[in-house]
Amino acid sequence: MNINDIELNWEQPKGSNVIKRAEFQFDSFDICADIVFDHYADISYLGEFTDKYSPEAIEVPDSGPRDCKYFIPAIPIKETIDYYVKEGKSLDEATELANEQALSYLYRAKDLGVTWNMIGILINVSKHGIKLGFNSIYGIEDDISDDELRNLVLDCVSEAIEDAKKNLAKLCECK
Repeated sequence: MNINDIELNWEQPKGSNVIKRAEFQFDSFDICADIVFDHYADISYLGEFTDKYSPEAIEVPDSGPRDCKYFIPAIPIKETIDYYVKEGKSLDEATELANEQALSYLYRAKDLGVTWNMIGILINVSKHGIKLGFNSIYGIEDDISDDELRNLVLDCVSEAIEDAKKNLAKLCECK
């Protein structure tokens, strides 16, 4: 059986911080794949909220007294304008597209925890109840497609199984 043939049957464990869990066997190992919230999400790829003004800053609409007043997109607007101009857009079109992109980054960052979350994948590999392998990946946007999530999970599983095989071999060397 190929790892890509594995069917992930997700369940939601009760009384747990796990969003969903899939348990299955592969290559004589017991696998537990958990999807969890990433409580320390790094969204710097979108930009940064700040109270300090800079020429690249966008004023955050509807900011409250405890919110930051400005957002600095990860890709400066000027850089985005230059890119679109090189791609053949007029300066007006490029400016409009760059501003739309910066605003989309702002709203995406602002909506973290409201309309979307960051998640992580935790993989545990065991045999006869002994944990032999582990792998994890965090910083995944929870609105990715099911196929993308499945591929990430199976990539993590593959690496955790390799880890488990190495650890099992070490244990078998003991006399």
